[in-house]
Formats: sequence, C-alpha cells, structure tokens
Amino acid sequence: MNNTSVTTHTFSISDFKEVKEKVLNWAQRFNTFSFLDNHQYQIEPHSMECLLAAGVKRQLKANAGDALNQLQQFTDEKKSWLFGHLGYDDSKPSTDEEKSILLRFNTEFVRLYQRFLDLQKAEAQAREGQIENALEKVRSRSLARHKSDVLQEVVKTVFDKLNDLEVETDSTTIIVYKEGVKEFDCW
Repeated sequence: MNNTSVTTHTFSISDFKEVKEKVLNWAQRFNTFSFLDNHQYQIEPHSMECLLAAGVKRQLKANAGDALNQLQQFTDEKKSWLFGHLGYDDSKPSTDEEKSILLRFNTEFVRLYQRFLDLQKAEAQAREGQIENALEKVRSRSLARHKSDVLQEVVKTVFDKLNDLEVETDSTTIIVYKEGVKEFDCW
C-alpha cells in the first residue's frame, strides 16, 4: 500500500479539450491512474465533467473462493470513490458460481449500456421534436399573414425560435430580390 495523499479540487474551465490534454499528460507520471470523462454528455443531475484518480492509495489482491466477500469488505471500509479495475485469473477452470457471477456482471453491463443508448436516442428525438415545434411556429405565423408588410413579425418569430433552440445568432433577416431589377426588400 502506498501512502499517497488524497487531494480534491473542483473548478470551472472554459476550454475542456485543452485542460483534458494537460491533465492526461500530467497523470502519465503515475503507474496507475483512472480518468473518467463524461464527454460533455448532459444527463441530469449533471455535476462533473470528469474525474481523475492518480496513484494507488489502497489496493486489494484477493484469492479465488472468497474474493467477492473481500471486495465487499474492502469497499465497506471507506465510503468514498473506488477507482480501478476488476480482473480474474482464467488459467484454472472457473467454478459454476464464478461463471454465474461473471455472467450477472456482463448482463448488468449490457443493460446499463443499453440504457445509455436509449437515453441518447431519446435526447436526439426530443431535440428533433423541439426543432419541428419551432418550424411549425414559424410556418403557422407565416401562413396566418396575408400582407407582406407583416414579414417583420415572421422574422422575429424565426429569431426567437432559433434562440429557443440555442442556435447562436445576432440577427435574422429575410431578403427578397425583385425580379428583373437590381433591388431587394429586407426585413
């Protein structure tokens, strides 16, 4: 066991890509490190973009037969983050119980990953619904108008809906070129 100290920092950053590169470069000096990256995925409650654990504070090496009980005891000793990995020795035949446990872990991982994919799909569908809703507002505003002098309201609706969709824009303009002359109308 190593006597590495535990240091915790939380701070805001503006250029995540640059900071991520620097953090990973710094962490390479350690024989063991774990970097958990959220990849800017916004699922509530979103509280951390990434976590880094570097060095070994404590470790568990367990023998077959009682390894899971030892792991449970190890995690119960300190209620804190537990970074690392699980591995097993497959040089000797696994017991039926070990096979069953590994299958259960695999099943749970597949279930969690499927949930992740489902959430991604739901978020994409929700975003598409927001876009369609914004387009429908613009269409209905446009079709409700019977005079060209009210296009300014349509332009405002387009601007508002782009802002609602968090599309950065400073202004919105509709330009209609007049056929046969070098003139245009602008709203």
